[in-house]
Amino acid sequence: VTGVQTCALPISPPAKMDLLAPVAGPPPLPPLTPAGLALLGKISIFINTPLFDAVTEGRLLAEKVLEAAYADQSKITQQQRDGYALGLSRRSQIKAFLAHAPKLFQIAFSAKQLKSIPAKTLVIAGDADRIIPFDASKALASGLGHAAFHPVKACGHIPHEEAATEVNAAIASFLA
Repeated sequence: VTGVQTCALPISPPAKMDLLAPVAGPPPLPPLTPAGLALLGKISIFINTPLFDAVTEGRLLAEKVLEAAYADQSKITQQQRDGYALGLSRRSQIKAFLAHAPKLFQIAFSAKQLKSIPAKTLVIAGDADRIIPFDASKALASGLGHAAFHPVKACGHIPHEEAATEVNAAIASFLA
């Protein structure tokens, strides 16, 4: 499960497992902090210059993403910081992130489309998510035809990392 909103796709799932895939609803982009805006502006302006240091700027971007995604930033490990930074360590990766991240908020399904999804679906949402509003996740679950909703208290946008034990138990229970 990635992200906080999940939606089953119309694909034949393996054996007993229903397929879970991310879907972002139509909520507006969350407001960026002045530091976040300054960083994105700096990256957008300088990414095509010879002096652009993708490793350094990618690490800064990864830090800001994790800070926004976690409700409890003390739970962010160095391994996670390094992993996210590695995924944003090349100019092409950062360009892809800048180009595609805002588009995630443009993905939407009509109520009729959601109700027509036949697979059982588990929607997991952190109640302190600053990226996808918690109410949007609840609305997604109620809009799906066969959904269960699992809220994770005091958790942000990446519940499978921030509350891994609880999320794993919820998924295991759902699949049982």
